[in-house]
Amino acid sequence: MKNIIMLVLVCSLLSACNAGTEAYLHHNVEFRKAGDDCSRSEGRFSMNSNTNGERYLFQQCLDRGFSKKQLDVRRQGDTVVVDFKTNGGAQALFDITLDIDTYPRYHFLTIGENTFPIIPTGN
Repeated sequence: MKNIIMLVLVCSLLSACNAGTEAYLHHNVEFRKAGDDCSRSEGRFSMNSNTNGERYLFQQCLDRGFSKKQLDVRRQGDTVVVDFKTNGGAQALFDITLDIDTYPRYHFLTIGENTFPIIPTGN
């Protein structure tokens, strides 16, 4: 009986630790121009998951003068949505590094028209 009471007490304490966690979404993006020809896109997409969130590496065709102001990252349910806004002018190919740290965990990542299921490694 004593072990059961102790188990219930420990479980209650552990669940209370997570109860006060506020939802958040932090992101950071780095980009560099890979070339002027968008048709040279390699179509690669990779993810590295760690305790600080996920890092995504991919290529995107964007305005030649792209800036971080043209990026919108938001949460919609269990999906993180990444929109790159373009003005319809001349475009170039960019290598993108996107870091995402969020709570609660998300299960999908949408970049433009593409949605990817997210299964972090080690979880």
